[in-house]
Amino acid sequence: MYSKLTLPMVLCVALTLVCVADARADYWLGKTAWDAGRFAEAIEQWRRAAAQGDSLSMRQLGQMFRKGYGVVQDYVEAHMWFNLAASRGDTHALKERDALRRKMTSEQLALAQQRAREWGSPKKRLAAPRKPSRPPKRRAQAREPRLGIKRVIPKKLSKISEAVTRGDIDSLSRMLGGREVNVNVRDRDGRGWTRLMHAAQRGYVVMVPMLLEAGADPDIRALNGATALFIATQERHLEIVGLLLEAGADISIRGPKGVKAIELAKLRKYTSILNMLEKTERARLDTESFRQAKSSNSPKGYRKYLGAWCRGLDGKFCKDVRVLLDASMKSRISGKIFGGVNSRGHRQSFTFFSSGKVTGFLASAWTNSTCSGTWKISGGKISISCKSQWGKARIIYPELVENKLVGSQRDDDGTWSFDLRVQSVKESRERMETLQEDVQTEAPDSAN
Repeated sequence: MYSKLTLPMVLCVALTLVCVADARADYWLGKTAWDAGRFAEAIEQWRRAAAQGDSLSMRQLGQMFRKGYGVVQDYVEAHMWFNLAASRGDTHALKERDALRRKMTSEQLALAQQRAREWGSPKKRLAAPRKPSRPPKRRAQAREPRLGIKRVIPKKLSKISEAVTRGDIDSLSRMLGGREVNVNVRDRDGRGWTRLMHAAQRGYVVMVPMLLEAGADPDIRALNGATALFIATQERHLEIVGLLLEAGADISIRGPKGVKAIELAKLRKYTSILNMLEKTERARLDTESFRQAKSSNSPKGYRKYLGAWCRGLDGKFCKDVRVLLDASMKSRISGKIFGGVNSRGHRQSFTFFSSGKVTGFLASAWTNSTCSGTWKISGGKISISCKSQWGKARIIYPELVENKLVGSQRDDDGTWSFDLRVQSVKESRERMETLQEDVQTEAPDSAN
């Protein structure tokens, strides 16, 4: 009895392992085809592996549809594949799905979940697609990349698409009026081009802002990876490039063959467009650097930003960074007591009060002296104006290095340096009180 039950179980496990191995082999075949630029073949292999339950292929398909690589960008389809991969224990796909959820509407989420349920049903599971037959060559399609992708909208274009194709501004204005977001502006043709891409290619300066206001996404990618910004740069339409940049077009997206719009302008020597793109690129990097400096909230981070972007210039955020640098340093000094032993071996300390007052002392084997005055920070520089008990006034310019106060001081006997650290308040106050008592008793003798 036991032996009869064991054989079917062994066969079942063996068949499962064979299926898993076949699915993973299809995944790597698809990966090889993708790296070689054979996108249609890669999609076919990954779909076949996904049909056999390979979660890695499902996640790969989800990333393709999310980014629009080799296929038309489709958040619904991407969510479906991420959901299927996550249901098979893929944690990376789960994170991708949750991140994509924030960009989708409730209707899109419902449709994606419905597709996932239908795909998982044994009766409705999608079979691996057959290898598409080669379509007859046409002169009109000779310049287009043959990716084996079908048209994504019917042959009959929407009215908005027809208006853009004709260049009919009045008709387009009437159709877009009264709607904050018009979903029809996201229609695509067989190449994955949106109406915004067609308007950018034809140089329709009036239509481009109309489509952008109606909800057209400037960062949608065509099948070959091109965006509206890349197409406008390619066609050398300076005004449209400026309009797309003002609308927030992502300049870092790579177009066909991995080339960015700024690289294309540099290669073709489009000087005016290149200057505009470089200015936008610098502003983008400037913004990212500013965010990094602000997130660190440390003098080191702010100084790094100022050194990189504000060398003798007033960048977009330079003034704000200088203010934040001063505030960060004040928060690290105000209410603190810095003490230690200077280069002469004397004990030295400065107490910074939030009111802007400062007291200090210097203790040695032969004398003790105190000083009082004010402190301030301006432009990231600390200045201490201190007057000793003997009436001598000095201005000291220490630096804040992490949590240490580093600087030098000069008197009649020469110059010494100090490297003071933050001390406990209780201990420093006790030392201060003791030294003040010593100064009061020894001051008359020292004066004589």
